[in-house]
Amino acid sequence: MDKIVYFLISFLFFFTNCQKDDPSSSLPPPPLPSSCCIFSESSLNYNPEYQVGNQTIVICEGTSVTTDANGDIIAIQAIFNSLCSGSTYANDWVLTVALDRQQAPTIQSGITYTVNGMANGVDPLPICSFYDYNCQQIGTNYINNVPSGTAVYNGSITFNVDWTNYTLSGNFNFNLQEPLGTGTKSINNCIFSELTFQHIQVPL
Repeated sequence: MDKIVYFLISFLFFFTNCQKDDPSSSLPPPPLPSSCCIFSESSLNYNPEYQVGNQTIVICEGTSVTTDANGDIIAIQAIFNSLCSGSTYANDWVLTVALDRQQAPTIQSGITYTVNGMANGVDPLPICSFYDYNCQQIGTNYINNVPSGTAVYNGSITFNVDWTNYTLSGNFNFNLQEPLGTGTKSINNCIFSELTFQHIQVPL
């Protein structure tokens, strides 16, 4: 019996010393990622971070995948917030792309949804808004549904939902216009991946 007690005490002492000698227990936590996602569009420079003193702040907010209680996707929204260089927070541009379910039963991951004309009210509808701030307080807005008696839409979008890592990837194309002006903006073959999203579940 005494030998068993002695063995247990020795084992605990050895284990405690190993824990104290483990260098990983005193390491600082890993740094935050320096970007929200991998983003590529030839006409846009994407910078989601700014500096406050020696600290880097990354703005990665607003992206979400909404499901019903059955787990069916009923909405997806991705937001890309690009900031001006320097220590003062200021927007260069903000790009929002989304799928509106309309009357479709669900939105499918990996499916390309396209619109060219009036929304049919049935299929998931690609939506895009681009605010060009250019480091000013007031920006110019461009959208893909230009009023012309009836709203005419254009564009295509594919969202791939990774439920293991809670990230989105995909691509999209849009031709945008100022709602009350003549200015235009094209988003050509924008490709992104590793965009973290918030899962929102709504009741049936």
